[in-house]
Amino acid sequence: MTFAPAHSGIAPAPFAYTARRGPPVAAVQNGILRLLVLCGAIVFIEPSPFEVVFTLAGLVMLLTGFRLPRESIPLIVLLTLFNLGGAISLTEVTEDQKAVIFTAVSVYMLAVTLFFVIIMMDRTHERVALIQRAQILAAVIAAIAGTLGYFNVAGLSSLFTAFSGTRASGMFKDPNVFGPFIAVGATFLFHGVVSGRTRHVTLSVLTLVFLSFAVLISFSRGAWGVMGLSLAMVVGLNLLTSRSWAQRRRIAWVTSLFLLCGLVAGAAVLTNRSMANMLEERAVLLQSYDSGETGRFGNQKRSIPLLLDLPNGFGPLQFDKRFGENPHNVFIFAFSSYGWLGGISYLSFVIITCVIGWRMAFQRTPFQHDAIALWCCLFPQIAQGFQIDTDHWRHFWMLSGMVWGLAIMASRWKAANAPAQPHASVSNSRA
Repeated sequence: MTFAPAHSGIAPAPFAYTARRGPPVAAVQNGILRLLVLCGAIVFIEPSPFEVVFTLAGLVMLLTGFRLPRESIPLIVLLTLFNLGGAISLTEVTEDQKAVIFTAVSVYMLAVTLFFVIIMMDRTHERVALIQRAQILAAVIAAIAGTLGYFNVAGLSSLFTAFSGTRASGMFKDPNVFGPFIAVGATFLFHGVVSGRTRHVTLSVLTLVFLSFAVLISFSRGAWGVMGLSLAMVVGLNLLTSRSWAQRRRIAWVTSLFLLCGLVAGAAVLTNRSMANMLEERAVLLQSYDSGETGRFGNQKRSIPLLLDLPNGFGPLQFDKRFGENPHNVFIFAFSSYGWLGGISYLSFVIITCVIGWRMAFQRTPFQHDAIALWCCLFPQIAQGFQIDTDHWRHFWMLSGMVWGLAIMASRWKAANAPAQPHASVSNSRA
């Protein structure tokens, strides 16, 4: 699954990228970045390998040179206000050790986001491709672990599944995070095949079917939705932005091939009685715990009037103490755990990110191909925030940082290639 060199169809004009590092330095940076992304598949231990490698990656970047772009100031302000809101809310529940750790992790996620903004400032195409390949491999690793656990190979069910072995979770604590994580790698892979930048089409499609199966056995309705929307966006955006009928025919052919393989695999899955029963149970739009006054949506509805009277919210991780479980809605969770300041800041961040992402997907720049791949991954994860709390998902903040960083690079390219404005002629008249 190797990506061929990107061809945007636009010849970039001379542009002031950050100076290239020497080959040994670049190799070290790429190696640590690849390892960091791969470690995203292992998060069921605390601290996770991702935290350890992230610390090392930060040191490597400090030693080899990096610069936070001034265009990232709006992002820094929004996420700082978001975390400031959480810190203020924490003052009311400082005796809760879990709330303290939760607030510290939120600050750490800010650092992760800015790290990936910085990563995009140098050798952008190379690093996006590197992260894509590493994320695909990480998704495969996570899918293998989840599949081995689901079928209890070598007694791994207790380690790699949740809910008494009925749902695959891989090396994640929650199948509802396991599934969306794999969906990111699957989306990168599918985008590479659809756009014609993957050399081994058959192998890639078979890998994609395997990743789809892993998402299926997570039995997470949110993950199913993310996967479906991500792949649909890949097809839709590539069709809308394609410049040739040959490429459109390829998109149709690859999509048909994947759907055919998916149907065959789905039919095989349905022959397994226990899996078929679980699919039937989980495919219902509203589960028993969703409805009713004390169900998920009932709790959300009852919390809103209370939050409107509490500028500091309930405090970090205090929603479940009032209602028995977390809200499963990241926007309500933001106002609950980070107060009005944090909630408004997070909502503003999401809205601006959506504007940036959709705009980049349709702008003809050398970064459009990368922008489509990233946005097809990130937007469904943003939408999933209405169904689950995503504010501590590492891959969510990684994608967010990459989208903002890519937007900065696209903005710089447009400024460097803007047509020169003629100076206004000034006529001097004599008195």
